[in-house]
Amino acid sequence: MIAGHVHEAGALVCVDGVAFAPHRAMEVGTWNVDFYLFSCYKLFGPHIGCFYGKRELLRTARGQHHYFIGEDQLPGKMNPAGPQHEIIASLAGIADYIDALAEHHFKVPPDGLNQRACAVSTLVEARENDICTKVLDFLAHKSRVRLLGLTADSSNSRPGHRVPTFAFTVEGMASADVPARLEADRTVVASGFGGTEVFVNRDEAGTGGTRRDNWRLSAG
Repeated sequence: MIAGHVHEAGALVCVDGVAFAPHRAMEVGTWNVDFYLFSCYKLFGPHIGCFYGKRELLRTARGQHHYFIGEDQLPGKMNPAGPQHEIIASLAGIADYIDALAEHHFKVPPDGLNQRACAVSTLVEARENDICTKVLDFLAHKSRVRLLGLTADSSNSRPGHRVPTFAFTVEGMASADVPARLEADRTVVASGFGGTEVFVNRDEAGTGGTRRDNWRLSAG
């Protein structure tokens, strides 16, 4: 729906999908986005970026490689350097991980890697939704906690509308102090701005950032 409105206005859709990629299947064709980018390490792969673009748009895009890589040479022309062969080879581990989950959870795994990835993603989503609901309900009953973003009471915060990434502040406590307090309960968290400094007021309540939990799960 969003992509349709953007295209009607004559613009293109470029999605930074790094936070979404570990939690749901990336169905770029269904979404009709023009470009989609994420980091493969979010899928338990190597630390290398993945850049999707519609073929017709990539053909007209200006190449980023050396002059001897022609403008008609896809996808090579969009890589500003030579390919890192050893990292590219290790990308197969992502497919191995998906196949292992599919073999474990399905008597007859779906045919095709994309179909298996979507099926596994459905299992992961169900498990994450269960945990997400519990965390939201727990935080909602903590009067000193301010959850940023969708809360348990938000009409679109329930399963299917958010991933289990939580950012919050605690009244009267610096965010940098929260992780140490939770370590005693064997809960590993981090503090800071989580790459969102543009959107977070550093001086608000003197918190020095937010607490962020980001859960990535395999269905078990």
